[in-house]
Amino acid sequence: MALLHWEVMAAINKYNRAFRLVLAFLFVLVKGATFSQSKTPPLERLVTIKVSNTSVGDILKKMSEQGHFSFSYNTKSIDTDRKISLQLENKPVRTILHAIFRGSVVYKSKSNYIILSAVPKKEVEVNTEPKYLQVSGYAFDKPSSKKLKQVSIVEENTLLSTVSDNYGYFNLEVPNTTSQVKLKVNKEGYRDTVLVLTKEYFQAIEIILWPNPKEIELAPIPENLIAANDTTNVTTALIATPEKNKTFDFLLNSKMKSNLRNLRDTFFRKAQFSVIPPLSTNKLVGTHVMNNISLNLLAGYTGGVKYAEIAGLLNVDRGNVSYFQVAGLMNAVGGKTTGFQAAGLFNACRDDVTGFQAAGLCNINKKTTKGFQAAGLFNYSKHVKGVQAAGLFNYAKKINGVQISVFNFADTCNGVQIGFFNFVKHGYHKIELSADDVFYGNIAFRTGTERFHNIFTAGMGFEKYTRMWTFGYGIGTSFHLHKKLLLDIDITTSTIRREGAWPMLFDDGGIESLPDEQRLAVTNQLMNLNNKLYVGLDWQFCKHVGLSAGPTLNVHLTDTRNYSFDTFNSLHPNYFFSEMVDTNLKLNMWVGIKAAIRFL
Repeated sequence: MALLHWEVMAAINKYNRAFRLVLAFLFVLVKGATFSQSKTPPLERLVTIKVSNTSVGDILKKMSEQGHFSFSYNTKSIDTDRKISLQLENKPVRTILHAIFRGSVVYKSKSNYIILSAVPKKEVEVNTEPKYLQVSGYAFDKPSSKKLKQVSIVEENTLLSTVSDNYGYFNLEVPNTTSQVKLKVNKEGYRDTVLVLTKEYFQAIEIILWPNPKEIELAPIPENLIAANDTTNVTTALIATPEKNKTFDFLLNSKMKSNLRNLRDTFFRKAQFSVIPPLSTNKLVGTHVMNNISLNLLAGYTGGVKYAEIAGLLNVDRGNVSYFQVAGLMNAVGGKTTGFQAAGLFNACRDDVTGFQAAGLCNINKKTTKGFQAAGLFNYSKHVKGVQAAGLFNYAKKINGVQISVFNFADTCNGVQIGFFNFVKHGYHKIELSADDVFYGNIAFRTGTERFHNIFTAGMGFEKYTRMWTFGYGIGTSFHLHKKLLLDIDITTSTIRREGAWPMLFDDGGIESLPDEQRLAVTNQLMNLNNKLYVGLDWQFCKHVGLSAGPTLNVHLTDTRNYSFDTFNSLHPNYFFSEMVDTNLKLNMWVGIKAAIRFL
């Protein structure tokens, strides 16, 4: 008997523990839900109200009990005895307040309270035309009914806009100056939607957005939904979809960044003025507005400009810019640039440039430049049809025109490069080994195009048992006489130095008395140059190898005060002209010959 009693008690204790665990679990769920609800702002908490002919005061009490918050209001200004009927299930508190008061009450949350304030009567009187129209509500995803944040809502006539918050809520107040309220609703990844609303003082709406066809197969839109108009084919956007480049996003506030991602339409206005992008007559949709004239005190960010744009510092345009654009620091254009464009530092364009482009530092074009491109430091363009000039270097993938700079680079060139060093990837490159009547061992690198190329030379020779070195630079051009035969014309200038000696000024005893290092530094500037004109034939007898030969006209200038003047004065045995052309300058001229083998 005692054993049976013990077994019964053990079973009861076992079930009691299980019961307590279930109660604890349910308590955690309830507390967790309450905690989650308490973290949500009171206006966004979900409640259900299903009443018939019930006073407003009782409805507010039910809402506060379900939402675990309190209302604060003045009973003298808000009629709580008014009776209404409502059937709303699992809706935000804000939505239910919209349904109760229809814009006659303003509500805001503070801590765990919702404060209700009556709107002045003159603003809601039936016979009074309101100055402003208020539209508010929520944006939802159609398949999931999930609230959508960062949805762009733009009133087309005024360009006033807003962006839904983290709970999908939006509120937009527009002046009552238009014939109708036309809202354009956009979100990245969703189909564009247009709402045409009646001119009521207050409207609370729910906007249903459909994912674009790539993400979900579209079903017919129910008739009871407010936002049912797909505008995919209504307006053709004149501005391309924004690229992922975020270089100038620092100019935009959070709402403008959302609009930049969401909007695909283009708006048109004759003129705009801005201090910086958020402070603009284009308001928060400036990145999608096309203007005839754009004036920016400091910086502007627009969809494009048709006639002229000026900025104290910076112009940024997503689309095309025409005719005249000037900025103190920089112009950045996402579309085409046509006309005159100038900036204190640099210009950047993602599409074609047609006209004249000038910058103090650099010009960067992603596509074709048709016209003139000038910069203090460098120019970059994918394709140049015209002139590209820079203080230091130019680069283009393809040249149909002229490049002028110290260094010029291109992939292909159907024009001319003029500079100290020109390089064309698919152009003219030659390594030359040659001998002439003075220097028997020479090497040269020829680079550029056949029409115009640079020549860098070095050589070695002997004169009166003394080794001599020469280093030079020149330019050349080549013309095809036949498929494998070219006519070369070169002009080069080379300095000549004798090994183991330095120039000296014999007629200046002061310099003779200096130490060797100082004397060399002072007198090393004395002239000893050989200028050579070469005309010859280049026979490409096999791939990447050719032979060339031809006569040369040499014009040698040397200073008589050179330590090795006697050696330099007898470089060639047969001068056809040899005269003093200045007090200390001797000119010798002769005709020679050069033969070479070329590779590449």
